[in-house]
Amino acid sequence: MSINETIFEFIPFPVWIKNSLGEIIYINKSFEINFNLSLEDFYNNISNIYKRDLVSYIKCIDKELTDIKKINKSLFKHIVFCDKSKDNKCHNWVGFLIDISNAYNEELENQRNILRTIIDNIPEIVFYKDNKSIYRGVNRHCVDFYENLGIDNVIGKTDLELYLDRDFVETCAKHDKVVIETKKQLIIDEEVPTEDGDIKIVETIKTPVINDSGDIWGIVGVVRDVTERKSIEKKLRYLSYTDVLTGLYNRAYFDEKIEELIKNGQFPIGIMIGDVNGLKIINDTIGHLEGDELLKEISKKLKEVFDEKGFIFRWGGDEFVILIPSTSNKECDKLMERLNSICKNYEGDKFKLSMSMGFSILNNEIDKVDKVLGDAEDKLYRQKILNRKSFRSSILHSLKESLQSKNVETEEHTERVANYATLIGKYLKLDSATIDELSLVGRLHDIGKIGIPERLLLKQDKLTDNEYEIMKTHSEKGYRLAMLLPELSHISRSILTHHERWDGLGYPLGLLGEEIPLVSRIIAVADSFDVMTTNRVYSEKKTVKEAINELRKCSGKQFDSNIVEAFCYLVESGELKKQYYKKRQK
Repeated sequence: MSINETIFEFIPFPVWIKNSLGEIIYINKSFEINFNLSLEDFYNNISNIYKRDLVSYIKCIDKELTDIKKINKSLFKHIVFCDKSKDNKCHNWVGFLIDISNAYNEELENQRNILRTIIDNIPEIVFYKDNKSIYRGVNRHCVDFYENLGIDNVIGKTDLELYLDRDFVETCAKHDKVVIETKKQLIIDEEVPTEDGDIKIVETIKTPVINDSGDIWGIVGVVRDVTERKSIEKKLRYLSYTDVLTGLYNRAYFDEKIEELIKNGQFPIGIMIGDVNGLKIINDTIGHLEGDELLKEISKKLKEVFDEKGFIFRWGGDEFVILIPSTSNKECDKLMERLNSICKNYEGDKFKLSMSMGFSILNNEIDKVDKVLGDAEDKLYRQKILNRKSFRSSILHSLKESLQSKNVETEEHTERVANYATLIGKYLKLDSATIDELSLVGRLHDIGKIGIPERLLLKQDKLTDNEYEIMKTHSEKGYRLAMLLPELSHISRSILTHHERWDGLGYPLGLLGEEIPLVSRIIAVADSFDVMTTNRVYSEKKTVKEAINELRKCSGKQFDSNIVEAFCYLVESGELKKQYYKKRQK
């Protein structure tokens, strides 16, 4: 025995040596004990399968290696190296077999414990079944679930063996069968009643476990409560298809719905377009909040007429589209007439309800939706042109009534200002067109106050600086309103500038002297006189004499002095009283 072999005898793990011819020339004592093999066994026929496999495995090695080898249910780390001679040729092959079973099993157990901890702390129910649908493993939440149902243990059983609701266990078994036969994942959503009478939505995911050969080993199942997630998804879907202001469908949902109606063959399909009359006027005068209220009221009326007949979409801004499946021209006409009637009978104190409408019919899947929409839109605009003038007149009347209902600008006040202004115009020998303009501006000079909060209009105390700035915007609001109404656009600048001052300290433009339109200068004097001689919430009235003195005091500063003198003459000579009395008599 060589020195190396002697050393190997004291090594506590199996060692073998093979020469360059492939002959096993040495095994140590540990090798013999661990595998119950002698050196002679390497050259004899061995009946034991695992011994024969080991001998065959060692004889075939012809290179250096580090490998993990399972031998008779134990794991060995197998290290083979070459014992080289002086000429650097492989003299012998030497192999070491180190038993790592305990270390491996310990590591495996650690990994199992970690995996068990992870699975037990997953907030869902997790289970594993074999390919015969027998439970082989469950997590803590699954144990709790079945214990609450009175089942102590499910391991080693199928669902059909559990004493539970028959429909429930049969459904579970049916789903298992689908997964095993198709080898595909299955996702099931179910509504489950809760103890307090509510309904929760449970999602079950069953995933097949397939080996490298394509055979199914079993099923991993995960069960989770998705009630909150489904609720959020429902809300998001609702928001994605719903107009937030009106609660109607939005334009994004139109394409999906029309495609669905066409696919289901619900012809003829009526496509109706409606346009709210006067929204811009309301937005620019009363304000966008009131404009939003107008859209909400119109939406309510649309629902009242069309909810049972079709689908209503807010197309954008002041436009709405209605889809009416399985309809006719006659029915669409009747629905439009009903909506018009409901709008006319609406009793609102801030605005009128009115829509211009047009419709066209999609008769079959060959018709183009865009063309039918275009035809409906053409009819809408033809009706809008016919409605425009009468509606503008009605909405202006409505705005004036609304302003007077606030007890701010009474009809008597605007009438007096118009009369004073026209008398000044006649005294100054102005042409008839200017006289007519004075009369109209006198009646509408403060129409912009419709857009000022009532709390400011009726405030008895002095306005704060911020409140005064808001109040001053009524000139601009009145200007925008007049610009929206073609029949009033010629007086819009006079409305805008009736609070300008001769000395340039007025608003909103800060115009100076004759930069201010003549009509505005006259209205300023007439308006101030009437305000001073009439009781207001914020001041007591002055006598006529006191008012005249105040006008003269402000002459050349706030007012055009020529107009002040003309008006003072009319008052002091009695001409104003005489002419005003004549008008009242008429």
